[in-house]
Formats: sequence, structure tokens, C-alpha cells
Amino acid sequence: MVHKVAVIGAGPCGLTSVKACLDEGLVPTCFESSDDMGGLWKFKEVSEPNRASIYRSLTINISKEMMCYSDFPIPADYPNYMHHSKILTYFRMYAEHFKVLQHVRFQTSVKSVRQRPDFSRTGQWEVVTENRDGQEQRHIFDAVICCSGHYTYPHLPLKDFPGIETFEGKYFHSWDYKGPEDMYGKRVVVIGIGNSGGDIAVESSRVAEQVYVSTRRGAWVIRQVSDNGLPVDMKYNTRFVHILFQLFPINFFNWFGEKKLNAMYDHTMYALKPKHRLFSQIPVINDDLPMKILAGSVIIKPNVKEIRGSTVVFEDGSVVEKVDTLVFATGYNYDFPFLPTNAMYKSGHRVGLYKHVFPPNLEHNTLAVVGFIHALGAIMPQGEMQARWVTRVFKGLNKLPSNQAMIKNIEKDTKDMDKNYIVSKLTPLQVDFVSYMDDIAGEIGARPSLPWLFFTDYPLYKKILWGPVTTYQYRVMGPGKWEGARRAIFTQFERMYQPLKTRQVEEPEVSIVGRLFKLSLFVMAGGAAGYYIHVHNPTAIPTLLSNLRPQAVLIIIMVRVAVVGGGSSGLVCIKSCLDEGLEPVCFESSDGVGGLWRFKESPEPERSSIYRSLVVNTSKEMMCFSDFPMPADWPNYMHNSQLLCYFRLYAERFDLQRHIHFQTTVRSVKQRPDFPLSGQWDVVTINRDGEEDRHVFDGVLVCSGHYTHPSLPLGDFPGHVAFPGRCYHSWEYKDADAFKGKRVVVVGIGNSAGDIAVEISRSAKKTFLSTRQGAWVVSRMSSNGLPLDMIHITRFSNILTLLLPKALVNWAAERALNHKYDHRLYGLMPRHRLLDKKPLINDDLPGRILQGALVMKPNLEGFQGSGLVFEDGTVEEDVDAVVFCTGYNGNFPFLPSSLCEGPDGEVTLYKRLFPPSLENPTLAIMGLIQTKGPIMPIVEMQARWAVRVIAGLNYLPPKETMLTVIESEMKRHMKSYPNPQQAALQVDYIPYLDSMAEESVGSLYLRSIIRILCFICSMVHRVAVIGAGPSGLTSIKACLDEGLEPICFESSHDIGGLWRFKEEPEPGRANIYHSVVINSSKEMTSFSDFPPPAELPNNMHHSEVLLYLRLYAQAFSLLQHIHFQTTVVSVRQSPDFPVTGQWEVETEGREGQRKTHVLDAVIVCTGHFTQPHLPLKDFPGIESFEGRYFHSWKYRNAEGLKGKTVVVIGIGNSGGDIAVDISRVAEKVHLSTRSGAWVVSRVGEGGIPGDLVGTSRLAMMLQRLLPSWSASMVEKKLNQAFDHRLYGLKPKHGFFAQIPVVNDELPGRIISGRVQVKPNVKEFCGSSVLFADGSIIDKVDVVVFATGYNYNFPFLPSALQAKCGYRLRLYKHVFPPGLSRPTLAVVGFVHGLGAINPLAEMQARWATRVFKGLKPLPSEEAMIKDIEKDTATMHQKFACSDRNPLQVAYIPYLDFMAEQVGVRPNVLSLLLKDPKLGLQVLTGPCTSYQYRLTGPGQWAGARQAILTQWERVFQPFRTRVVPEPETRSSSRLSLILVLSGVVVLCCSLYKKRSLSSFFSPPPFCRSPQ
Repeated sequence: MVHKVAVIGAGPCGLTSVKACLDEGLVPTCFESSDDMGGLWKFKEVSEPNRASIYRSLTINISKEMMCYSDFPIPADYPNYMHHSKILTYFRMYAEHFKVLQHVRFQTSVKSVRQRPDFSRTGQWEVVTENRDGQEQRHIFDAVICCSGHYTYPHLPLKDFPGIETFEGKYFHSWDYKGPEDMYGKRVVVIGIGNSGGDIAVESSRVAEQVYVSTRRGAWVIRQVSDNGLPVDMKYNTRFVHILFQLFPINFFNWFGEKKLNAMYDHTMYALKPKHRLFSQIPVINDDLPMKILAGSVIIKPNVKEIRGSTVVFEDGSVVEKVDTLVFATGYNYDFPFLPTNAMYKSGHRVGLYKHVFPPNLEHNTLAVVGFIHALGAIMPQGEMQARWVTRVFKGLNKLPSNQAMIKNIEKDTKDMDKNYIVSKLTPLQVDFVSYMDDIAGEIGARPSLPWLFFTDYPLYKKILWGPVTTYQYRVMGPGKWEGARRAIFTQFERMYQPLKTRQVEEPEVSIVGRLFKLSLFVMAGGAAGYYIHVHNPTAIPTLLSNLRPQAVLIIIMVRVAVVGGGSSGLVCIKSCLDEGLEPVCFESSDGVGGLWRFKESPEPERSSIYRSLVVNTSKEMMCFSDFPMPADWPNYMHNSQLLCYFRLYAERFDLQRHIHFQTTVRSVKQRPDFPLSGQWDVVTINRDGEEDRHVFDGVLVCSGHYTHPSLPLGDFPGHVAFPGRCYHSWEYKDADAFKGKRVVVVGIGNSAGDIAVEISRSAKKTFLSTRQGAWVVSRMSSNGLPLDMIHITRFSNILTLLLPKALVNWAAERALNHKYDHRLYGLMPRHRLLDKKPLINDDLPGRILQGALVMKPNLEGFQGSGLVFEDGTVEEDVDAVVFCTGYNGNFPFLPSSLCEGPDGEVTLYKRLFPPSLENPTLAIMGLIQTKGPIMPIVEMQARWAVRVIAGLNYLPPKETMLTVIESEMKRHMKSYPNPQQAALQVDYIPYLDSMAEESVGSLYLRSIIRILCFICSMVHRVAVIGAGPSGLTSIKACLDEGLEPICFESSHDIGGLWRFKEEPEPGRANIYHSVVINSSKEMTSFSDFPPPAELPNNMHHSEVLLYLRLYAQAFSLLQHIHFQTTVVSVRQSPDFPVTGQWEVETEGREGQRKTHVLDAVIVCTGHFTQPHLPLKDFPGIESFEGRYFHSWKYRNAEGLKGKTVVVIGIGNSGGDIAVDISRVAEKVHLSTRSGAWVVSRVGEGGIPGDLVGTSRLAMMLQRLLPSWSASMVEKKLNQAFDHRLYGLKPKHGFFAQIPVVNDELPGRIISGRVQVKPNVKEFCGSSVLFADGSIIDKVDVVVFATGYNYNFPFLPSALQAKCGYRLRLYKHVFPPGLSRPTLAVVGFVHGLGAINPLAEMQARWATRVFKGLKPLPSEEAMIKDIEKDTATMHQKFACSDRNPLQVAYIPYLDFMAEQVGVRPNVLSLLLKDPKLGLQVLTGPCTSYQYRLTGPGQWAGARQAILTQWERVFQPFRTRVVPEPETRSSSRLSLILVLSGVVVLCCSLYKKRSLSSFFSPPPFCRSPQ
């Protein structure tokens, strides 16, 4: 009977073998020669003889769920593809959990394993070991498990490489490789293309001059990242796929798989295609290798024929000279030197082991080899399954066949292996993963039975059939069954998704169908109209164009042209000048050509800078100059050094360098005094010796680029001063050497950020990539491995983009990208559509994210010591460095700042080239563009056109036309790029090239079309918007929607108005306290075409409200229309107001300077919470009060009120909040109210927001039909929660007569005695307060007056502030009725039982349509009459007062304004045409999206927003997974209820008296009466 078992090796197989022994009640003793467990996965800086060795960057190519042990899942937050350090950590956790280490003897080597003399009887073994001190020890064991692996003896076949002894460089086996440190600038040949060979080639190519991979047979290369970004093994290693493999011929799957791989990159074209079929050998798993081949960093070569000194000769006769390093990735020899030779049976290339485990020629089966196997799957599950079988065989629970039967099986297995796989001396062990696992599991009875599960556990059956074959399946039944196996299978995808959830991504809005339909109609109508005009009057269009042609202007031909900069733009400008017969003089501040592409080890101030590994993102054919193709043998995507070489070849070919003055800096470029006549420029330069020279030029071409002045916005990130790490810009970055072992955050997600983050992640301990908006990520490779830009930047693609709806193109392209890797899953999903912005080009980023080496994070919010805080609230501690990839400031210090700078600092250039303000177009700025294509062809075309303009061969349109074109292009690009500086640089690649090509040959048709556009874009109304709070922001947007030009004046330095919290209150501005949470839920408070992010809470903190407003302003590009720190002093009618309706608006800037603006209309959005009302005269004796008193406007928090007695006067929302807030620290709080209040909770029935339940059209209809009943029902419900009379809260008015107090905590504070409700204050006596009921509170320390606000508009004429009752005389609370021209409106000056944002937005939409003349107002008489009637109704219906004069009925008021705008939803029509939507509109909450379903301002996403509003409500609650209740048949319950009802009914009929006494209360509960 086996009892004691020796386990040789404490790697992954040794650990699981020890555990398997313990599971079966055996006593294991494990011998490990090193000082730690882990085997192969324990990284050592120096390789140790006879032990496995790995390199520093090694990441496993099997996903975590497929490699873990069957009863110990890997933690969910671990990356799917783990770094070796994570794997070792997992093994430690496994060993600790199952108490394995106490059975391991470290630093103990096994010298020999021999059969004991009595082996034929006992089956025992004598094991000789040697400890760390060299002392030998002999042990006797009943059985032995060998787990020493097969990566310990490197195979270095030097004899196969003639001349290796003459090699002058360094050569070594991949077993010795640790990292690429010694390969900087070297020429490297890697021999062998297994996984190690591929990894080493890719890693060394990042630092080496050139890497060659020599392969004898080639290889199929697959990615770790499969479709939709899932791990490839989890997608395809399934039982269903395995069944298909059994049913269909293998050639079919070979064909299908190879076709799919070749669709990604053609293996033939990439020189990778092997001689064998796909499933004949384990493929190479490498995400980066194809890209490195495409970029030319890695070159595939055939087998090495011979070596001659430093030259390597290949079998095809090609030669690589000056080779510095040879890396032999030539596999391993396998050997078990401690085992007796007679115990090992040989079969072909392999060791003959029965099922790769048991030697077949032993009398007793007490020796096993575990983990000596290869499959397209992880070794850990296979080793574990072998160990489970082995221990059961040792224990006698499973029997093996006879020796002859085992040998026969081995021989058959060897033949099958030779037939199905490419086996050799080094790879003799391949098996099919699923078949082998099932085979061994069948031996021990743990193979899952699909038929049994089909009938007993169908959900589990589906998971096992369709899901990945994870090891948990072998713990569902049989010996070793684990109770957690079922749950592990059901949650395996959750664990897979977990490490990818690092960045919240917004759900896209579905509006493709609507856009497609409208755009299709537009194209059809435009085409039909053009065809009709052409047929009926063929001369009409040509005549119109000829009349619009500009008149010729005589321009003096220029001779000498200054070219500023000798980079790519400068070189092509020199050549263009020479082509047109001009004389170029180029000034270059450095000592060589190349500009940006001239790599410098250290960045130089005022010059562009690149990192060492930079590879260009555009292919060579797309980026080369038009008359100078790049050499054919150059890689498609070139390293920066090769691109610089190309520029030097170009300069040499056209003899350009003789026109360049090196080390000469341009100090200034100024117009000469006679510039209007001559167009000449004074150019001042400084040479290398500091000597200043002055030159006169007829033209200037600025080619200094815009990557010279890095933008480092540290001021936007609080706490950066105290950050102990290092912060710097990507401009300073050169390589990742300084980041080894560090925690690094990269901020930004442009191309530089992606490259730098990926590169750093290969050596850093952890890398985080922080992005504000996300990005679409594309690879340089397209289908079949061709360069992406050569496939997609075509005229056909451009025509398709123009003809097809943009939404359709976006959808198709995004779907294709997400098919590769789901951008939402990877935390990359941007807020914009694909065609709206330039994508990020990066081949490695998704793989690094999947491996967990790179973690996506949202926008950086600030620093906390050595930690970084992100927008989602997460904090990353112990950060060592932050790299800001935050772009550059466009700066031309030598030019006059007024020459081309727009109002927001953007560069204003006609066609992104010419300053429109010049009388003579003799200056152009080259290359100041951004596009979805290569930059060099555009710069070349710019240069050709600019030179022809300077030479007088082409001319520009008038200044007004140029400005119109600039403005039009800015507006178009601002939709995608809210930042004006970015928007000003954008161009569409092919259309822009074509437009300049037409210009350069003198075509006038494009200019004529621009004139037509200018005519169409006629003068717009300019509207002043006063205030940039919520009302101001929505007013700006409403103006833009109607084609008006808004100019917003905001007295503070930021948007938000009321919702911008300030630590100290600022006079004349609204203020809030620290704890303010909005009373309306997010869906009810949102603007109508901008739903709030789903993850935001339903009732948002003021900081989240401000965040929402910022997102709104950013989404619709509102900030560019706001003048901050500008106060409106007065608004007066202009003298010609009756005719023009214009206003004179006087403002005061931050420096006190005053300015008067004449504007066509004014919208007042200053709110009514700016002037606190402090009615001290109403409180006799206040002057004698010994404590402190203040208005709630000054309240920030309860600091300083600890242990005090406080009286809060007033019970509005602020009074209730402040009383609750203070009661947490004060000794006692008294809440004084004159009239009481109804108190409602934010939390409605079922825990959903209360306003979502009560604010519906159906509820409004019931309220209007049955007002008294509705009020009594609501009051009854509120009193059921807590009796308002009992709590001292019951008001004098009904529920709907005044806006209730919204407070969730006040009743609890009252019942606990922390807040005491008191009547109105009668008077003060020293420190005592006397109330109206005669009660007195002594020793009062603080009084807070929550007594509301006064409203006034000091900048408006007093005539416009007339009152009607308590309210301002405004028609529908918006328009003063006495104006001859309705060009002034007040927005947001209203109260309703609902959020202010939708009310203000609807007011603004109405006001702008009135301004534009699309909706006239009634006569002055009619408006006054309506105001008086409305006032009477308001006073009758609502409890109005001086403090509360503005209340309206929420939905009816919104509907009235919607009727005026033409956007009121027709509920009946919706119920008939779209019942699902109609029911939501009728019975659901009246959210503002309803007013975007139809009419002006219709939004295609409105329907979806309404149908998904409940999803956004539920989303913030989903923070903990709650098990779903089991559904059971209700028939039995129903029967019981029916029978119970019958029994009760019979009892009541039989004996009423007994039944009534049964239900009567017990005596102690009865009233004394």
C-alpha cells in the first residue's frame, strides 16, 4: 500500500502533485533544488545551471481562466494575460491556501532515484538527495512523481552552423536572455521562431538597429487578443469547437483557420507561412510580431547556412553583415539524469510513457512523470489532471493495463502523433488539449457528463458545452468534486471582464436610422434640384459662377523668399520656390535638416523632440513627396532614423542644402513701412556667434512647426506641488530606462501617449493611461497585413464617405474596430464617433491592456501626496512619475501676435495657410494642420500653392470672403473639437489636397462656390447672455441652434452659477453650502438633448451637477462664447431701438476697464439667489442678541458650531438642510417656521427617485381633474410616513399650494430630538429667543436666517422691473410686455415643482425663436391682460409671497412654451403610432427629452433617451451583485390562498360574532373609553 510519495520539483506541477497526494491521504515530500517554489516562473536575474530560466518581460500566452488550477480560481482583478511575477504570486497563494509548502524541502537536489532490491515485492524507491551543504541523504518512498519539467537543458546546436567559431560578436541561447539592455544600436539575428524567439525578436527590435529572425520552417502567428478583444483561448477552446473537430475533416479547419489568420496579415507576404498546416503544430502567439515586420524593425530570413566572421549567410544566398549578436531560440533537450535508464522506454522521438505519465516497463506502477507534455493550452491544468490520476493509481483506486497493453497503446499514440503533428526531437510531446484532459478525467471519473447535465442541470450544461474548457469542469462531479466548481464556471467571464473595467465609458446614443433617412432625403432633393436647373436652363449655373468670379488684381512678382525652418516643410518649400523660379533663403536654427525627425539624446529648448523608438504612423508610399518615391526596400512604416535619411536623400537629390543657413535663428519678421505697396518683410536673424543680421524679403514661408512649445497644464491638477515624484511632458521623453520597476501614469491619449505608455509598460512595475475622452484605436495594419492608410485613404473611400450618411460609415467602421477588441470593454470607448476625430494609431495598446501591463483610467483630477486621484474617485498610490502627453502650444514668437491669432488664441488662417489680415498675401504658415492622413503631401501641396500666390500666378479672394470661409470651417470642426486651438488645425485629407491642387492651377470655381456659401451665411443676430449658470449655458446653446451668435458675460471666472461651490461667499453671486445635494433627480434635471451619464447618482452632489454642466458645455462647444470675469454694468436701449431693437450693454472687465457693446438682443440669466434677504426689522431685540447670526447664504458647513445651541429661522429647503447638517455636531438645533411645510423624501416608492413617480402626465391629468382629492391623497400618504401635525410641521396650505421641503433626514432628526420644530420667533432678549407660542430658548449661541432672497436686476432700466402683485411684470415669466421690439428676455426666473433646468431651457428655446422672428408675441395689451390674469390665478392657487412670487404649474408651463416653439408631444398620436413610446410619455416621468421628439430642435436620440431613462436611474445602484430569487411555480400558493379565502368566508357566514372577536385587538391595546 503506497503511503509516502517523493515529489521532485516545486514548480506548478510539483505543487499540484503535493496537493493531489494530500487529497488522497498520501504523505508527500517534495524536493526542490532552489530556495523557492515556482520552477520556471521564478525569475532570476542570472540564469542558474540545470534550472529553467525566463526573461524579465515574459507574459504568459494563456489566459488566467484557462491556466488556473481547478479548485482555486485566479483573483478577478488579475489581468487576463499575467506577467510572470503575477503567476508566481498566484502559485504562492495556492501553496499557502492548501498548506503545500510545509511538505517542500528547499535547496535539496535529487541525485538519483533507484529501485529498491525488493522492488518486485514492494514497489519502493530509494531516493538520494543532497542538501545546501553538500550532505547526501537516502530516503525510501513508496512512490515517486517526477515534476522537473523540460526547460532546464538548453539546446545549442552550434555544429549545425558552420563558421560559428569565427563569429566576432556575442552569441547565446534564449535561456540566457533577460532583457534587451545589451542590444542598443546592435544588429541582432534571432535563430528560431517559437514563442521565445518571437518575444525576444520583438523586444530587442525596440532598441536594436535591426533584428532578423531566421526560421527553418516558418510559423503560423496568432494573437492573444481575439474578436471583440476577448482572450483567444477562451473564445475558441470550447467543447463545442472540440466536437466540431471530431465531426469534420481537419483540413476544413486548417483552411478556415488559415484563411482567418491571413485575413489579418498574409503569412506568405510576411514571409511567415510555414510548411505545415495550422493545427499540425502549436502556433506562435505574438500580438506585436506582424507589426514589427511591417515597420521593418524585424526582418524574416530563412535558415542560417553559415557564419563568416561578423557576416551571416542564409540559405537563400542573402547576407547580413556586421551582425553583433546571435540569439539561439532553438529549444531544449529533455533529460531525467536521476532516473534509471531502464525505467525510461523510448518510442520514436518521445519518451515512451503511457498517456505521457507512466513508464510501461515497471513491475509496479509507482513512478510517474507529471507535466512532461505539450498542447495548445496551459500546462497547469494538464499537470493537475495527471497528478490527480497518478495519486489514485498509487493508492490502488485506479488500475493500469498490463505492460504489453501500455506499450501497444504508446506505439499507437506515437504513430497518431506523427501523423497529426509535426514532431521532432525537440517537440515530441504534442497532444490535443481537450481530448487529453477528457481522457485522463475519464480515468478518474471526473469527466463531466454532458447527457447527465442536460437532464439534471441544463444551465450548467450550456456553460460547459458552449463556454471555454476551463479546469473547473473537472471538479463538477466524481472524485475530488468541489462545491464551488459550478459557481466558478458561471462567473468565469465576470473574472475575465473585471481587470478591463478601469475606465467608465458612456453608452452610445442610437440615432443612425433617423440621420440616414434625413441625409438620404437631403442628397436626393439636392441632386433632383441640380438636375432640374441643368435641364431647363443649362447656362444658369455657369453664368452664376462667372458673375461671382473675383476681378484680377495686379501683383508684383516676388524674387527672394525667406523659408523659416529646415524640416520636412522647409525642404519642400525650398524646392517649390526653385520650381517657380524664386530665390529661397532658408534659416535653420539647428545644425542639420530634418526638424522634428532629427532625434536628439536630450531635448533642446525651442525645438521639437521625439523619442528613440518612434516609428512613423503613415506608410512610406502615402507620406513621400510627389516626385521622390522612397526606396522600395525600405519598410512600409519607418523608424525616425530612416525618415531622416529620406529627407537627406531628398535634399541631396534636388540640391537644397546650399540654400540653407544652418545655426541661424529668426528673431523677428515684420512688415516693411511700404508693405501695402511692396508686400516686403524685414527679417532679423542671429547666427551661431550671436551676430544679428537684417534682411529684406519679398515673401516669407514659416515652416517652424508646432511641436516646439510643450503644453504642461500642471495648474489644472491640484496638489501637484506636493507630489514627490517627477512630472514632465512627453517632449522630454526619450526611452523607458528611467521607469524600470516604477509606477507610472501617462496623461493623454494621443499617438505619443499611446506609444509612450506601451513602451513604459514593458519595464515599469505598473503603467496607467489616463484619458478624458477615450479614443478609437486602429492598427497600422489593414486586412491581409497591408498598410492601413493605403487601403482606406483612397478616392473611392472618400466618395463613399461623401455619398453615404456619416452615421452609417461611423457605425460600420466602429463595428469593425470593436470586432477586433471591444473599445468599451477595454476602457477606450470615446465620447465621439470615429470620423469626428483623428484616431489613435497603435498596434500594441490593446494587448498591453489585456495583459494588465497597462491599465486605462479616466481623467486625472489631482494629486494627493504620492497618489493620483481620478475622476471616478479611484486613487493610485505610490506613483513615481507622471508623463503629460498634453500636446503643444502653437507659437511663432518671431511673428506679430496680431497677424493670425483669433479671439480664443487659435491660429486664424485662410485655408490653414494665409493670414487674412494682410493687404498683400506674401506670408504663409506651412504645416499647421492636423488630419487623418500623412502630413507631408499636404505640406508639399501647400508649398506649391503658396509659392504660386507669392509669385503672382494665383491670387486670394477678398478679406471678407476669407474670414467667412475661416469662420465656416471653424464652426464645422468645432462640432468635433470643442477646443478652438484644435479646431483651427483640422482639415479633411483628400478634399483639402484637391482644393489646393485646384488653386495651384488657377481654378476659380472653388472660390465661386465659397462666395455662394458666404452669401448663404448672411449676417446673424448677436445676442448678449448675462450669466453662465445653467440658464445661461442653455441660452447660449439655444442661440447656436437658431443660428444666432451668443456673447455671454459671466462675472466670475467659471461656469456653473449657483452650482459652483466657493469656500468663501462672493458678494453679488449665488452661494451654496458644502453638503448641498440637488433635490431633483438627474433625469428630471437634465437638458433635453444631453442625458446625464448613467453612472452619476440620481440625486447629485453639487460637484456632480457642476460636472454635468461642464460636460454639457464641452459637448456643445459653449465655453468659447463666454467672456469670464466680465460684469454687466448696464443694459440700455439704443437710440434707434424702435427700428433696430438693439441694446447697448456696458461691461466691466477684471481690470476695471469698461466697454460698450451694441447687441441685437439680451437674455438675462443672473438667477434670483444672489441678494440674501435678512429681515432683521421683523425680529425685535435682534440688536441685543449676544450670539452670532448670519444668513444661510453665508453658511458653508457645521464647523465652529460643535456643542452650540442653534436656532434656524425658515423652513425652506436650505433651512431644513442646514438644520439637519448642524444637528450632527450642535448641542441642540431649533427650527423656527412661520407657516410650516410639507416634507417629502427624495426616495420614492421602491427606492426610486420620488420626482420620477409623481411628475408624470397622467398624474398631472388626475390632479387637474380632481385637485382636492389629489392633494388629500398626497397629504395622507405623507402623513402615513410621519404625522406632520405630530412633528410640528403641518402647514396652513395644501400640498400643491407651495413647493414642499425635500429632505430625507429631517423627520429622523426630529424624532431623535436633535432638531426641535418651533413656531415663528417673536423677539430676542440677549441670548434668549422668545417664540410666538410664548416658549423661550435660553443661551442661544447662533441664529441662522434661512429667509430667502430678494430679486432685482440692477443693470436693467427700472421701467423693466415693474411688478404685478409679488411678481415681475413679465409675459409668461419671460418677456417684458412694454418693449416695441421683443429683444429682451429673462430666463430661469421661475419656480415649479420640478427642476429649473428644463424650465430654463424651454424658455431659452422660445426666446431665441422670438428674437429670430419665427414666433411673434401677442400685442402689449394682450400680454398685460395675460399677466394680470396669470397673477390672480397664481395668488389663488399658490401660497405666493414676497419671497415666493414665481411659482408655476410645472408640466402645464412646459407644455405652453413647447406649444409656442412647436415641440409639444402629441400623446394621442404617439399612442397610436408608437405605443411603447406613447405609454412612456403618458405614464412615465415628464423628462425634458419629450420636447425633442418633434418640431424645431428635434433630436434623433430623444426616443432612445426616454426608453432608456430607467436604465440610467438603476445604473448607480448596481454596486453589489445580489442573487436573483429562485422562481417557483405559483399554482400551489394560489390554491392555498383560494382555499383560505373560502374558509374565512364560510366562517364569517357561520359565526360572525366569533370572527369579529377573533380580529378584535387584545385588552391591553384598547382605549380606556
